[in-house]
Amino acid sequence: TLLVLAMAISMLAGCGGSSDENSGEGGSAEGTAAENSLTIPVSATVTSLNRLLESMAEGWLQLAPFADELYYVDLDETRYYLAESCEVSEDGLTYTVKLRDNLKWHDGEAITADDIVFTMACVADTNNGASFTNAAYVNEQPVQVEKVDDLTVNFILPEVSASYFELLGELIPIPEHAFDGNTDIVSAEANLTDIGSGPYKLVEFNDGESLVLEKFEDYYGDEPQLDQVVFRVISDPSAQEVAYQNGEINYLPITTDESADKFRDAENTSFYEFPEGRVNYLAWNKYCATWENEDAVKALFYALDQEEIVSGAYGESMAEPANRERTRNSERRAVNLLCIDVASLRLMCARCFLGIFGAIKICFALAALALG
Repeated sequence: TLLVLAMAISMLAGCGGSSDENSGEGGSAEGTAAENSLTIPVSATVTSLNRLLESMAEGWLQLAPFADELYYVDLDETRYYLAESCEVSEDGLTYTVKLRDNLKWHDGEAITADDIVFTMACVADTNNGASFTNAAYVNEQPVQVEKVDDLTVNFILPEVSASYFELLGELIPIPEHAFDGNTDIVSAEANLTDIGSGPYKLVEFNDGESLVLEKFEDYYGDEPQLDQVVFRVISDPSAQEVAYQNGEINYLPITTDESADKFRDAENTSFYEFPEGRVNYLAWNKYCATWENEDAVKALFYALDQEEIVSGAYGESMAEPANRERTRNSERRAVNLLCIDVASLRLMCARCFLGIFGAIKICFALAALALG
């Protein structure tokens, strides 16, 4: 898959004005986008503002500026957000997370160790079906969570885990007070309220139509340069292209070679390609008697024409084969294309979306490069 982020008009100019006749859908955000704003098309809005309950990549995109993680482990550095530090004991079993001082939820309440303990309890309750369960269990054994003081929490593992440091950092805390301390969060009304901790707070949420966020003035980190971010539902890719060409949106995902060719050299648009970090794959049902013979499985996968499958399914530039054991390139490594209006980049803060969603981090890191 190739992704194009396209901005036909200034990212920081009023870009919400549109006509439903042209784009075909998603007109509810019309008139809500302020100057110094960014409008992004999505196929659907999130069903919850609780990041623990959102599993789709597009939902991560929408909630990335809304809720921060503890920290993020990148290839060559660890970037701390809500957490100030995370120290690991010599035996590798105790992780001590210290929060930054003076953190605030969007409603003004303080973010404390109690919220971290509560969040871990919600994650550990498998009835919630919440994300980040790997932070609550190691090899199906529970992780003990202990409050040390108002800003410090200990996570005690049942056994050493090489991946736990990274997994713990991705945890998105939720406010205990908003849920009245009740860990049964699936149907809680608080899931549709402003329970965020990120650089953008909730302005308006119209289910199935739009999500509007604005800059949070009491954010602990660097001040975002965008005043407002609008996620507008335009589910049809063709309608998204029309909306982009009409200057109604600033960001355009591209999924076909034809569209990539159309926008690659578009006026006032910069085009970038970067790894998406995802792999699509073919799998077999191991419970089926037909596949009990492992040699038969190997023979089938070695007989496949991987290049033809990838090209036929995704096009010439949308993906490339990934090298994996047994499948011998039968998997597809997604690649992203990024188009950004050059003038807009000079005014955009690259930190806006450096949250949990890895592809978004890459995307805006590339944008920062264009700032010169």
